[in-house]
Amino acid sequence: MRIAIPTQDPNGLEAIVSPNFARTPFITIVDLNGGMKASSNPNSYAQGGGGVGPMVAQQVMGMGVQTVIAPSVGPNALGALASAGISVYTCPPGVRVREVVEMFKAGNLSPAISSQPPAMGMGPGMGGMGRGRGMGGWGRGGGKGGGWGRRRGGGMGW
Repeated sequence: MRIAIPTQDPNGLEAIVSPNFARTPFITIVDLNGGMKASSNPNSYAQGGGGVGPMVAQQVMGMGVQTVIAPSVGPNALGALASAGISVYTCPPGVRVREVVEMFKAGNLSPAISSQPPAMGMGPGMGGMGRGRGMGGWGRGGGKGGGWGRRRGGGMGW
């Protein structure tokens, strides 16, 4: 079994657990097959803008993990991980990876449950910021995604 844990440093099993999944500087992967081996990887999205949770979830999925253990996982990242069949558990921040893995193995961690609904509503569509005419209003994003979004210059959108 491979487990992903957000960490503040790249020190493997001795790394300190970071409080937030998406903004963590490192993701430590612990492989429990044949012992307990750990390797730390930089989080490519640690300094990204809003909404990086699903992108970090994609990065973790590409690492072949079956479980994520973190103090906090946002609703969008949690949904992405769940849809990929990855189990998510909560743990306290500031402890060492080794301690978290021992808590997990002993069955002392709870499954993560989102306290917030996934982010939805008005924002840039996948196809762009929107197309519209006039002053103010909403526009429909062009392109493949065609999502609704508020256009900077405004418009009545279609």
